[in-house]
Amino acid sequence: MDYPIIQEQAERVCLQCGDKFESGRRDKVFCCSKCKNEYHNHRHRLYRDIRMRVVTSLNRNYRILTSLIMNGYTHIRICDIQSMGFNLNSVTGCYAKKPKSMDLGCYDILYSQSSVKLYNIHRNQLPVAKLPVWDGLDEDD
Repeated sequence: MDYPIIQEQAERVCLQCGDKFESGRRDKVFCCSKCKNEYHNHRHRLYRDIRMRVVTSLNRNYRILTSLIMNGYTHIRICDIQSMGFNLNSVTGCYAKKPKSMDLGCYDILYSQSSVKLYNIHRNQLPVAKLPVWDGLDEDD
């Protein structure tokens, strides 16, 4: 019986370091596990950094809004709050009140925004969930 002659795999180039390597598999794209790990860690680091920037911005906004509420402010000019580091684009929710009116939210703090100020800044009163009372007796007893 004659077996077909298998030609050698062409040399491949590692996606991470650029070195040439011989591959035993057709889909192999890294020369070693170190390069594979470095490539994926770098790729995921970019996504993690984006998420951290968003979370940091939201936390900063929350601290600023909390301090305004604690000091009795219910409205503030946009230029003043931006000078404190507030990012108008970082919100956790938008809630329609009326056809042309909308509340914006940063976690449990809601506010309205006009072209020149934030107003009606207040903490949303979250409903308290009532849990069933456990009497310690199982129905099977």
